[in-house]
Formats: sequence, C-alpha cells, structure tokens
Amino acid sequence: MIYKDLLKSKIDSGRLGMNKGLPHGFDRLVEFIPGIQQSTYYLIGAESSVGKSAFVNNSFVFNPIDWWIANKNNTDIKLKIHYYSFEISKEMMLYKAVCRKIWLDYGVLLDVNYILSRGKFKISQEHYDLTIKSLNYFDEMEDILYIQDIPTNPTGIWHKELTYAAANGKGITGDYKLDGDYIPNNPNLYTLIVVDHISLIKKERGFGTKDLIDKLSEYMIILRNKLGFTPVIVQQLNRAGNDPTRMKMDKMEPMLSDFKDSGNTVNDSNVALSLFSPARYEMPMHKGYKIHPNDNGLNSRYRSLQILKNRDGESDKTIGLEFIGEIGGFTELKKSNEMTEVDYTRINKIKKSF
Repeated sequence: MIYKDLLKSKIDSGRLGMNKGLPHGFDRLVEFIPGIQQSTYYLIGAESSVGKSAFVNNSFVFNPIDWWIANKNNTDIKLKIHYYSFEISKEMMLYKAVCRKIWLDYGVLLDVNYILSRGKFKISQEHYDLTIKSLNYFDEMEDILYIQDIPTNPTGIWHKELTYAAANGKGITGDYKLDGDYIPNNPNLYTLIVVDHISLIKKERGFGTKDLIDKLSEYMIILRNKLGFTPVIVQQLNRAGNDPTRMKMDKMEPMLSDFKDSGNTVNDSNVALSLFSPARYEMPMHKGYKIHPNDNGLNSRYRSLQILKNRDGESDKTIGLEFIGEIGGFTELKKSNEMTEVDYTRINKIKKSF
C-alpha cells in the first residue's frame, strides 16, 4: 500500500497541473523536455565559446525567474537558484542580464562594453535611462538568485547545500549527514544548483580533475534523489575539429563521448543537452537551415540544440535556435521547412543599437 499510495499521489498531483515544472522558454523543446523538473539532473555541454553559459543563464535562470515574477501571485511554486559561476564573475553575468532585459522590453540591442562605456564607447543618455529603468528587475530577483563566483571544492558545495537544506526541511544532521528521509518545509520549492563549469571546480584531497568532477556529480545525485534538488551542470566538450576522422566523415555534431574530463556526469544525468555552431566549421547548411552568409544564411546567429540523453522521454532530437550573443539570448526558430526569406532577412538585420 505504501508504494501504491506514493505513486498515486504523484499521478494525482499531475492531473491537478502540479507537475508541469518551471518553463525553460522553448515551446517545441517542451514536447521532449517537459519543463524544468524537481529531482532532475540536467547536463549541458558545448565546445568553448559556443554559448553554453549563455544558454544555461537564459533557460535555467532568467526564463524561470521571469515566469515566477509574472506569476508569483497565482502559483504555490517558490524558486531558489544557487549559481556557482567559476568562469564568469557575478558582475559580468548581471551586466549581460541588463542588456537582455533592455532587449526584451524595448527591442534595443546593447552590449556590456557599451553600457559600461568601455574603450571608445560612451553610453547615450537615452540608453542610460533604459539601463536605469531595467535595474528594478533585479530587486525582484535578489531573494531568488544567489551567485557565488569564487571557486570552491565539491565538499564545500555539498556542505553549503546541506546547510541550506537543513534550514528548509527536516532530516539533516549537524554534521552534514542525512538522517532518514528528508522532508522539505515546502514541497513546492524548486531549488536549482547551477555549476558553470564543472572542470573549474577547486581542488581538494589531492584529486585530479576527473576525480573532482566525479565527486561533485556523486553529491549531485544525492541532492537530486534524497532532497529533490535540481542540478544543472555545465561541462566543456572536446573539440570535434581535432578529430580528422570526424572531419572527413562530416560528423561534427556533439556526441555523448565528447564530454570532457569525465563521462560520469553523462551517466549520472537525467537529461544531457548540447549546443553546436555549424558556422564554426563553415558548414553552408545544417539540418535544413541556411548557414552561409553569402546565401542570406544565419551564420553565427544560429545554434542547434541537441537532446543527447533523456531518461524520461525521447532523445536524438535537434531544435534550431536563434542566438543573440550580445545578450546571451536564445529563442526557438521555426522548423527549417517553415523558414522563409523574410525570416532569414529579419535575423540578419539584427544589429546593435549604437
């Protein structure tokens, strides 16, 4: 009866709309990845400078925050995001978020160098006023988003998360151990743990990089399985262009075996996603999308998102994304057979507003 009651409870809560998860912002992707779920481990990989940090910030940080701010008076869901940023400083992450907010609210495309008046740039009074207006947005997220940009070791993250869990539920002892089942004070609290990126984790106990990654992933499994937390791990991919066999066979898209330094994260995760930029390899077409700029192609504004692993749904799916690197923004493209010259021209006309 215990198992039956447990299963029925979750099924019934789904019928009441309580299992939809947090929106990641992609209408077609949600067919395969049904929102951001509790007790789910997400792994995101890409080669260097393809936009993996931007994708995570867009899809697992700011899109859920935007949704919660808009719906906070009409939902029982609460949201906390613990962001361990080992590559980008907290300030730079938030400056880019300012540019994102201005783009979404006003359709004005600025970048970080411009709003900070760096080098030859000096922000205009008009754009300065928009920047100041956008800062009110950050007041609302202060209680949601915690960013630590000083590298720490796996056990440091483990202790910090268990301290947080002890303050928000029952079942954690004072010496960082689980005491039976963990019972959250609020079962509707979503706690996302973002690590960007995992290879930059601080050393401990004389571990090498693989051992450090594996230890942190081991902790993430416990936080997922026993506490219901949602790990979101960013990991570098090996560069496919370094493999002449793949170059010759035109097999440049990421594979599960490309995750760098350790494959344990792949084994441990529920969902593994990858980003790919065909413009980097001068590919004229990709999955039916025009890429080459001489053909009114999308060039560096295009990224493909691939579902490499999906324990609870379909994998080996690819979705085309429009990428605006200046703000770290991603939106879904139409299916390739639905794209028109008007769509390509619109994207190619996206230019900075200064």
